[in-house]
Amino acid sequence: MLPSASLALFHDSLQRLQDKLYYLNTENERYWFNVHPNLRREMEDRKGRYGMDQVQPFIKSCLQGVLKQGMFGARHIFANTGDIPDDEQLRLVVLPLCDAYSKNMDNHALTAARTILEQRGDLPRQNRNRLIFLAPEYDATSRLLDQVKTCLAWQSIVTDSTEERLVLDTLQIKNARKAAENAFKVAKCSVMEAFKWLLVPYCGKNSLAETLWEKLSIPSSATNLMDEIERQLRENELVIERWAPIHLRTELQNWFWKNGASQQKALDVWQAMCRYLYLPRLSNKGVFAQTLTDGTGSRDFFALAQGQEGEKFLGFIFGKASLVVLDADLLLIAPEHAAHYENTLKAAGSEETPPAPMTPSGQGKPVPDSVRGGGTASQKIVRRFIGNVALDPLIGKSDSQKIFDEVIQHLYESSGSSVSITLEIQAETSSQDGFTSSIQRIVKENSQQLKFTIAEFE
Repeated sequence: MLPSASLALFHDSLQRLQDKLYYLNTENERYWFNVHPNLRREMEDRKGRYGMDQVQPFIKSCLQGVLKQGMFGARHIFANTGDIPDDEQLRLVVLPLCDAYSKNMDNHALTAARTILEQRGDLPRQNRNRLIFLAPEYDATSRLLDQVKTCLAWQSIVTDSTEERLVLDTLQIKNARKAAENAFKVAKCSVMEAFKWLLVPYCGKNSLAETLWEKLSIPSSATNLMDEIERQLRENELVIERWAPIHLRTELQNWFWKNGASQQKALDVWQAMCRYLYLPRLSNKGVFAQTLTDGTGSRDFFALAQGQEGEKFLGFIFGKASLVVLDADLLLIAPEHAAHYENTLKAAGSEETPPAPMTPSGQGKPVPDSVRGGGTASQKIVRRFIGNVALDPLIGKSDSQKIFDEVIQHLYESSGSSVSITLEIQAETSSQDGFTSSIQRIVKENSQQLKFTIAEFE
């Protein structure tokens, strides 16, 4: 190395020498050789003791710190297929190092992901469209293992010196702590760089029985792993957080309003979207419910009904903005069928219109309002409604649903109205010991999570 070389080159060379030489010591940017060995050899000896059983928990802990929940309902890091629930939540499944992915060679990543996708333990998985996989890069796993083992070795030296199982002088302790801190930073960065492949299952429109995989690479320059995962899924429309009603109408026409069918239960549509890979993947049920709400104000997409009795639709909504509550009876009706049904209702209503009241002489002239007792007084204008009702705690959930459908819904739909709802809860116990501490803790934590303004025991 020439004396004219840059300072950064000298610094890098010294750092490399420090990582390899056993008798090179350093302090305050000064380097010298000593007759006593440094802790490098001790670290190398300890490094060889660590295997996958010690490395994997460290990597899992790092991933738990960087993979926040975000758009996902849950994250499963190095979990077995039987430990991943089969429900409607969107889940991120992180594959272990032994199932790393590579573009250039056969590997276990797709095989492991397909096994989890198709099975939950010994049972077939139903909600296959709710899983997304994150896999490590095959070429980065060896470097990651080496960095993690180095970090664990330095941490064990610091721990042993603190607990006086290893006798070190002041300089050695200082160097060990510094080396442990640097090794931890390098290992954490290596974890983020290694887990860079998103594997997203889908089905082609022409081959519904075949599972295909969208493979997205996360750039190593990403500063936040979860933010980058969400960005790529959002931009590639592999997870949808806001869905237009016109796209829902298209899916209904393609898969549900077929072979003479003109209506479908909304909950069945949502459950199908959770199960089948050829349908869009929404982030949660709230996105689907919001799409229904957005589509109620137009007559172009679909109509809604709260149920059906014979040929009659209950709570029929077509072309009128409404707040939609997604339940088991909600129906999605094709707009053509809804328009025909609406015309039928209008025709039936005109046929049932009663004739005008007759005069006492029977000549067919309408009776004036004053004769009928109506007078000329105008009807009283009311602008406010206040209601109070007691609910049975055992069946309060079903009662509240009826109250919403039969009272609140009509108030909400009234032009220019604003509706506010306040739930008041009073509970008393006859027990001499009162409410137990566990009950108090659970209720207070849940109340805080649900943003209660008042939640106190007395």
